[in-house]
Amino acid sequence: MIEKLRMNLEELEKTIKLLEIQLAKVKVKYAVGEISEEAYRKKNETLELGLLLLKNESKKMKEMLEGAIPSEARFPKDKIRMILEELPIDKAFYFYTDYDQYTGKYARNLKEFVEAVKDIETRSLRFHLTRGDFQSWIRDLGHPELALILDGLKKLGFNDEELRNGIHECVKKRIELLERILETL
Repeated sequence: MIEKLRMNLEELEKTIKLLEIQLAKVKVKYAVGEISEEAYRKKNETLELGLLLLKNESKKMKEMLEGAIPSEARFPKDKIRMILEELPIDKAFYFYTDYDQYTGKYARNLKEFVEAVKDIETRSLRFHLTRGDFQSWIRDLGHPELALILDGLKKLGFNDEELRNGIHECVKKRIELLERILETL
């Protein structure tokens, strides 16, 4: 999943470079009198707006990638334990397929969550991911970086099984990483 995000970022950066080249060409054509001021203004505004939007998207993707690789400094032992600990039942994540349609499944920590993701209906996964429920619960656990990564999943246009695998892979690898960091501290 992270590799796919990196590939998308590379493609986005190539597109940004192409637009920058196109913008430079428009400026040169205007400077030498090949296009009118009105045509220049329209093309310039369009290209600059496109560049602004793509650069903002690129920035968001870079932030997601940076959040995918935590440093020990951002994850002291107490914080890792807090992220991985079992929560009281009232703080658990409850899976729904839609409003007022409880699946009967819940997770009291990230390990239970990742196990539930393997079996829960994909309709439930889409429902919660789209609304930001997973991300909110994970932020409350103390892991905004993982929430940001999951938030990025909904932008990748995955089919149901790719979405399930993406969520499962992200959370599982994060648990493994946190446990490895905890062992070394």
